Amino acid sequence: MERNSSLLAVMSRYFSRMARSCFLRFSSDYFKSIRENILDVAQKELYELYACHQSNIWFDYKEGPRKGRGGRVSSVYIFIYTRDYPKEGNGQPWKKGDEPLSPFEIYVEPQKHLTPYQRIRQSHWYKADMPSQEQVVEVLLRRYLHEDEVKYYLRQLSFMARKHADTYMQVIQVIEDKEKQPKFKNGTPAYKHNNIIYYVLKENLKAFGWSLEPMSSKKKPSRTIEQDLFGK
Repeated sequence: MERNSSLLAVMSRYFSRMARSCFLRFSSDYFKSIRENILDVAQKELYELYACHQSNIWFDYKEGPRKGRGGRVSSVYIFIYTRDYPKEGNGQPWKKGDEPLSPFEIYVEPQKHLTPYQRIRQSHWYKADMPSQEQVVEVLLRRYLHEDEVKYYLRQLSFMARKHADTYMQVIQVIEDKEKQPKFKNGTPAYKHNNIIYYVLKENLKAFGWSLEPMSSKKKPSRTIEQDLFGK
């Protein structure tokens, strides 16, 4: 870890100031070496610790503007993620084809004096019967997911609802909370699709002591219901 100490020191300094991103500049002659021997190594180590819950911080990065002859890289943007400010989507290091990086998910602060269980009792859907709540969940899921994914999650929820009466209300709450966030509102259909699966249903439901794993399938459809209806 010695070769990464300078980078981690920079991250710690920025993190202590509550910053969630920083910009590092260096000689373009050293970018390849910095990327392979410092950035990638430090990122891998921190991400593995974060994934194993042995660390509360990790980072992702992207190249800065290319300049000069041959388009050399002489800077990088570093994005810092924590448990309180996690990365959106699948929560893994960026790969080609992923959504553009952003410093952190914009967080909507809930009413601090209410627990998650108290908050669902304030919803106008709370007094509805369970079949009606199930229909609301189905409508919400169909906004963002593929048909087979909707059926998969409805089956899982039907099983959970036999044990917990508030199952559908809890799903309604986490999805509606996500829909209030500006970044989600402005996201692409693909971004919203992945966000609902990998963040809302898999992570946010843990506030109620349970969650839903993504559907396992070798072949997934390429279009969402929203895309089919509106040609997006």
